[in-house]
Formats: sequence, C-alpha cells, structure tokens
Amino acid sequence: MTTTLELLAPFSGPAIALDRVPDPVFAGRMMGDGLAIDPLSPTLLAPCSGAVAQLARTGHALTIAADNGAEVLIHIGIDTVTLEGRGFRPLVAVGDRVRAGQPLIEVDLDAVARQAPSLQTMVVIANSDQFHFPRRAEGLLEAGRSHFLTLAARGAVSPRESAGGPERRGEAVVRHEGGLHARPSALAQQAAKRHAAEVFIELSGKRANARSVVALMGLGVAEGDRVAVIASGHDADAALAAVIEALQTRSEAGHAAAAPAEAREPVAGYLAGVAAAPGLAIGQCLDHGSQRRAWRSGGWSDWTPSRCRCRNRARALRKSGPRWRRR
Repeated sequence: MTTTLELLAPFSGPAIALDRVPDPVFAGRMMGDGLAIDPLSPTLLAPCSGAVAQLARTGHALTIAADNGAEVLIHIGIDTVTLEGRGFRPLVAVGDRVRAGQPLIEVDLDAVARQAPSLQTMVVIANSDQFHFPRRAEGLLEAGRSHFLTLAARGAVSPRESAGGPERRGEAVVRHEGGLHARPSALAQQAAKRHAAEVFIELSGKRANARSVVALMGLGVAEGDRVAVIASGHDADAALAAVIEALQTRSEAGHAAAAPAEAREPVAGYLAGVAAAPGLAIGQCLDHGSQRRAWRSGGWSDWTPSRCRCRNRARALRKSGPRWRRR
C-alpha cells in the first residue's frame, strides 16, 4: 500500500487556502489540514479511490476512507447543514466503494448559494496529524482532472486505540443546532484531545471515538438526542466532564451577520458598489442605466461604460469598478 496520495479536484473552480475560508473551525484546522475550492460545477466528484465511511443525513458532507488510511472529509459550503438536505442529492451510500472521479453528490448550486453564506467546499484530512502535505494546488482547477492536494504519511498510518485504565460514564443531551455536524464535532474532538484519556460517544447501539470528527459525524446525532459518554484513562473524570460540556453547550448553525459595508465617497470615473457575496466574478461588467452626456468642443458627446473581463475576486470589484470611457 502506497503512503502517498494524490487528490483530484472535487469540483471545477479556483483553489482556496484553508485559512481563507470564512469559518473559524475549518480555517483554524480544527477539522484537519487540507484545501478548499469555490465550486463552479454542479457535481461533487471523488478526489480519490476508497470507501464511503460517512455521509451526512443532510447530504452536504461525506468522508472517504482512502486506501492509504487517510480520512478525506469533504464539506460542501458553509452552514449548509441548516438546509436540511435541500439542494443536495447523494449518489452513494455509506460502505460503497468509489473510484477517483466518480460522481458522489449532485448540488443545486443556485439554490444552495441563495440560502448559505458560502459555497466554498473544504477538503480536509481528518487524521492529518499522520500526514504532511508537500503540494497544494493553486488557481483555476478542472473537476476530476486537475491535481488538488498531495499528502504523504509520516509513518505507518494506524487506527486510534483505546487508552485503557479506569472507566467513567455519563450522559449528555446534544444542544447544538443541527446536531453533531462538522463544527460541533470538532468542538467535542478538541475537548477530548486536551486530556490523557480515550472518550467514546454512544447512540442507538453505535459508538464513536470522540477524537475522530468523522466517527462523530457518522453517528447521525440530531439536536436534542441523548447520548452516552464513556471515558477511560488517567484523566477520565476531567475528559468526561469536558466532552459533556462541549456537547451540551449550545451553538448556532449559522454565522453572525456580516458587518455593514463601509460607505465610500464616489470617485469620478468609477462605478460604486459592494460585493453581494464572496466568490468569483466572471463575465462582462455593464452599466444598464442611461448614458451620460458631457460637453466637449464641437457639442455634446455620449459617455458609455467600458466592458471588462474580470477574473478577479469579487472583493477586487469593490476596490476598482469598470472605468467610464468616452466615444
């Protein structure tokens, strides 16, 4: 089994560094290290071969257990768990064997973009502490063809093992909006990792290691579910209390409202405006308002907006809109 894995682009679109993602859990690599992409194609493709280890009940995220042991978590959009599956149509199920480039989820990009803060899709390695990343893609990528991310194992990739020692048990009612989706799972994972103990969460006969975001998401825990928490090891008592607190401290699925755009003084020769949402702006920029007229020697002359091909980020358009030209 090779220890190096080459991931292909899961969507067509521009690659985005993980620390630029507008979600502190992903940007802070609490879910693991990786790379993001702004999707311009409607179907999520498998970035590598492997088995589907987890599929969110809302269809917005899944995990592939790659052949080299990597847990490749793909999360489509920001706060898309709140859509309750609207705009997502999974084409695979847990346990399915998939090949690189195979369609996994169909996404109604227009519908999701209208209801979610961002379409940016994160591809993170949930057990990234066992890998390093010698190469990350940049620029515009083609789904299923372009290189996306290279990861190489630091050593033999091993599954998580029990810590042993005294065992403590407790219960928690999950208060997070939307249940244990990506962000709450990462918070529970961080609480477990701070202690020298192994923590498991049980629901309906299924058990997940609290140190694994993939395993936690795979439980399918909904808001209001009562789960059992089992801790063992030297810090079992402290770990039990910390994980229960993380599960029962409510968090909202959505982000805080964005700050209002700063008003700017109009600048002669520029179109004013603000970006409606972060993302990629492609196409012709035209002012469909009435033409302006200006006096020049010999009489009046029309002013018309120039056409511009813009492949910069939307925020670039905030700084410099298309210039007016005279004809």
